[in-house]
Amino acid sequence: NLGVDTIDLLQLHVWEDDWLDSGELQRTVAELKREGAIRAFGISLNRWEPWNGIKAVRAGFVDSVQVIYNIFDQAPEDELFAACRELNVGIIARVPFDEGSLTGTLTPDVTFPQGDWRALYFRNENLRQTIERGERLRADVPAAMSMTELALRFIRRNPAVTTTIPWMRRLGHG
Repeated sequence: NLGVDTIDLLQLHVWEDDWLDSGELQRTVAELKREGAIRAFGISLNRWEPWNGIKAVRAGFVDSVQVIYNIFDQAPEDELFAACRELNVGIIARVPFDEGSLTGTLTPDVTFPQGDWRALYFRNENLRQTIERGERLRADVPAAMSMTELALRFIRRNPAVTTTIPWMRRLGHG
């Protein structure tokens, strides 16, 4: 249905290490690679749970791990990055702009479109705290650099990170 012979990276989102218990997933991934249906297999880890993929990395069938990693969320450095480096597993950093706090565009009066998950995420105290955290960092951003550039440079300075997903909703966010 995709119109390709091989999928470069098949990735499961919202990973749980318990999925390894039966061994069926590892067998299926090996079969898909053997058949040439996929080149690589990856997992995407839940927010605030970077340790949840270490068992999968150590199982030896994961080629990449997608994880939230940015200036304000450095927890993956504690254990996950070391396991990925040791076993040559790629790291895809997502949410590099911390849901907008590192773009400098969040304001106390921000509104989100109907049905946008950020309307729930940035309720009450979370919006205020997120804006304050971004503003504290802004004071340390070099004059010739934007907050978004600083955010991306932070991630790219870590040799464990293979690539980054700098997703933005509008061109003006960059």
